[in-house]
Amino acid sequence: MFGFGKAKIKKTKTIVIGVNLSRETPGARLIDLRPSYDFKDGHIKGSINLSPDRKDLIKSRIREMDAPLFLYGNAGTKLKKDAKEFRDLGYTDITVIGYIEDYRGQLQRGKV
Repeated sequence: MFGFGKAKIKKTKTIVIGVNLSRETPGARLIDLRPSYDFKDGHIKGSINLSPDRKDLIKSRIREMDAPLFLYGNAGTKLKKDAKEFRDLGYTDITVIGYIEDYRGQLQRGKV
């Protein structure tokens, strides 16, 4: 990309493929874009809860602008819009992986 133009937002075919890819990618961050109460009720192990409306939190939690970001949400989440928000913040490696409703793996419950 060489820093010209905006980063392209990628998409995986399924959330399972995306989760596996995130686990195989060095330095990857798996990001749950749902509200914190949904995250506490159940999230994919290893994910962090960040919402694009918390820009102050995003930059403090992920300082590397080239970190591979794998984004998921729920059916009420506007993933494409949210991915553009991350891109507008300057992140360059963004992949939308889908909705948690389609995930069939075990969910972890608890803190944000």
